[in-house]
Amino acid sequence: MKGRLSRALEFWKDIHAPQFILGVLNLVINCHYSKSAFVGNAINNLISQGCVTKVFELPIIINHLSVSIQKSGKKRLILDPRHVNQFLYNKKV
Repeated sequence: MKGRLSRALEFWKDIHAPQFILGVLNLVINCHYSKSAFVGNAINNLISQGCVTKVFELPIIINHLSVSIQKSGKKRLILDPRHVNQFLYNKKV
């Protein structure tokens, strides 16, 4: 993925695309790299704090991660476990 959007931006510039298209591409490129760096740092912090551990086996289930940006500009890592719920059992006590 790295670099493909940047090359696409150069293509659109070369064919003299409207400023709107160039603006949208710039926004997507900057947002993607900003979020990627944040996610990498957030995961490294969780590992260093002992909240999560690295595994080297192929996972059976993968939770979706996303980034929520608050009005203040602060970013939060969001774990979406909806796809895992189908594998959980509700044991009544």
